[in-house]
Amino acid sequence: MKVFFFVHPHTTNMTKDAIQMYGFEGLLHPPYSLRLAPMNFSHVRSLSKAMWGVSFNTDAELRAWLKGFFESKPDDFYQDDIEN
Repeated sequence: MKVFFFVHPHTTNMTKDAIQMYGFEGLLHPPYSLRLAPMNFSHVRSLSKAMWGVSFNTDAELRAWLKGFFESKPDDFYQDDIEN
């Protein structure tokens, strides 16, 4: 079982009370998806380093740059993280 405590207790109690007062049901899930990669995921680090100092004027430029970045990586760039 995972428990998520990301807010102050007094805020949590106030929120729970308001939810009950209005007849809503609270959702018991974390504030983010556990399926998302953590920020130290090697692809994010690699992308972050490559983008340092790079700027784009349009969405099309960004998309073209990202496509080139990922297409330039060897297959083991992805395989290593899947296996480890």
